[in-house]
Amino acid sequence: MTRTIVLGVPTREHVHALFMSDLVSAMRHHAGTGDDVRLALVLGSVITTQRTDVARQALATGATHLLWLDTDMRFPSDAIGRLLAHDRPVVGANYQRRTAPFGPVAAKDGAPLHTAPASAGLEAVDHTGMGCMLVERAVFERVPEPWFDFAWSETQRCHIGEDVFFCRKVRSHGFPVLVDHDLSKQVGHIASITLYPEHVPPG
Repeated sequence: MTRTIVLGVPTREHVHALFMSDLVSAMRHHAGTGDDVRLALVLGSVITTQRTDVARQALATGATHLLWLDTDMRFPSDAIGRLLAHDRPVVGANYQRRTAPFGPVAAKDGAPLHTAPASAGLEAVDHTGMGCMLVERAVFERVPEPWFDFAWSETQRCHIGEDVFFCRKVRSHGFPVLVDHDLSKQVGHIASITLYPEHVPPG
């Protein structure tokens, strides 16, 4: 059976050149597999609305899978096939946050989960980021809206992101959230830093 994979890309106005290079490489690498790969790029400024629009669009066009890719991510050319090969409802990467305090986006049992050099295979987590995450159609069909929202955490005294909200909600409906440690080692988060003279040693 032909699979239809929608690459869901929410963005504001600009797409990072390195991300676009990886996206083109991934789509070319997966060409010829028999899968129907489509791009859903949704512009906007409210990420919860953008993700909802992407998901609705994917469902309306008959997608069997939705691969979330954020425009500040780096990933290998075979990422699509590797995530599909797991045949799991929700599986993604564990990458680093792009701003301080730096650390992994995945958490397990309430603590940050690091992808160490020895980490391998799949591991169930509380949540991970949606910068590189494959979700099967059945998840959106069985989990009611809203799929994405900002929620207030009384324990942390802050808002949680839409990716954490999504992971918590799908887990509450019986879908485990998994991270692929092997893929995670090849997934990067593009960050911007400001360099001052003291950061560069004199020549």
